[in-house]
Amino acid sequence: MRALAVMPGGDLIACGVFTLAGGAPASNIARWNGSAWSALGTGTNGEVRALAYMNVGTGFLVVGGAFSNAGGNAYQNVASWSGTSWASLFTSAFSGGTNGPVNALAVTPDGVIAAGAFTATDFGSAPSGVASWQSAGFGLGTIQASDAVSSLAVLPDGKVLAAGNFANSSDSIRGMVARWNGTSWSSLARGTTREVFALQSFGDGDVAVGGRFTSVVPGTGPDRPSLYYAEWLAGDGSDADGDGHDDICDNCAYASNASQVDVGGLGIASTADGIGDACQCGDVTGDGRLSNADVAAIRSGLRANPSGVLAPDRCSVNGAVDAGILATGMRGDCDVSDASLVRRALLALTPLPAQVCEAAVP
Repeated sequence: MRALAVMPGGDLIACGVFTLAGGAPASNIARWNGSAWSALGTGTNGEVRALAYMNVGTGFLVVGGAFSNAGGNAYQNVASWSGTSWASLFTSAFSGGTNGPVNALAVTPDGVIAAGAFTATDFGSAPSGVASWQSAGFGLGTIQASDAVSSLAVLPDGKVLAAGNFANSSDSIRGMVARWNGTSWSSLARGTTREVFALQSFGDGDVAVGGRFTSVVPGTGPDRPSLYYAEWLAGDGSDADGDGHDDICDNCAYASNASQVDVGGLGIASTADGIGDACQCGDVTGDGRLSNADVAAIRSGLRANPSGVLAPDRCSVNGAVDAGILATGMRGDCDVSDASLVRRALLALTPLPAQVCEAAVP
C-alpha cells in the first residue's frame, strides 16, 4: 500500500502494487465504499504511488505512479479517474504524462502538483522532479535531487514544500526539504541529515516530517537528535535581521544575508551547508568556509587581543565553553579553544564547530 485518499462521498481509495482488494480483482488501485472493495475500471499496469482529488467541474481523482497504461489507455505515470472512466491530464508527448515516475501529488488553488523522478512532462522539457498542472501548463522551476523527489505538502499560505534526497544537489537546496515561494526554490532554515519520505502539513502551518534521518541540521543552532521524525514549526513572519527573509527560512536569522549566500562549510573544498556566510561561526576570514586560514587568523588576532580577530562576531565555535556565557546574554567568547576546535574538526576529530557565535544567536 502506497497511499490513501478519501473521496467527497466518504469512499476510500487505496493504491500500491496489488491484484486483489478484499478478494475482488483490482489492478493497483481500488475503492472501499464502507462495505466492499471494487476496482477502478481496469486499473493500471504498474505501481500507483500517489493520489489527489481535484474539485474542478464535477471533480476527479488524479493518480500518479510508475505505469504506462491506465484503463487500457496509454497514459504515462499520471492519469485521472472521473468516477466512471480514465482520462489524461495532458495531450500528446510521453503518451500523456511524464518521462519518469510520479511519487507525490498535492493540490493547490492553482492546480495539482506532481513530484517524482522525471525531467519533462507532456508540455515539454523543463522541470526536474516537480511540475504543476493547470489549464495552461506547468511552472515550478527546477529542483535538482540526488534521487527522486518523494513527497509534497502545501502550506496554508499556498507555498509548497518538496522533500526527498537533495544531498548532492547541484543548486542551493540543502537539508532534504525545499520550499517554493511562487518564483523559486530555497532551503528551510533547518533540514535533515538524510532522506525525507513523507510530509504532512497542518492548518497552523506546522509540518510533520518523516524519513531516514537521525538529526535535524544545520541552521542557526546545534544539531538536534531526531530519529526518523521531526516537526517543522511555522514562523510568525518575523525577520530579526531585516534582510527580507522570514526567520524560519533565513539561513542567517540574526545576521543580514539578503542574497542567502552559502559558499560552503567545514573545509576549503566544502559545498553549501545551509548556514549562510554571514553567520558561519568559525569563518573569521569571511570566505564562507572554515579552514586552516581561519585557525591562523584567530590565533594571530588573539596574540594582540580579542579585538584583533578579523571577525570576532563569527569566532566562537566552542559550544561547551560558550553555553554558560550565552545564557548570561553576552556574546560567545573568542579564545584559543575556538581555533583548536576548528583545527581538530578539519582533521575529522570531534566535537564539530557549534553555531554559538554572536552572528548566529539572538
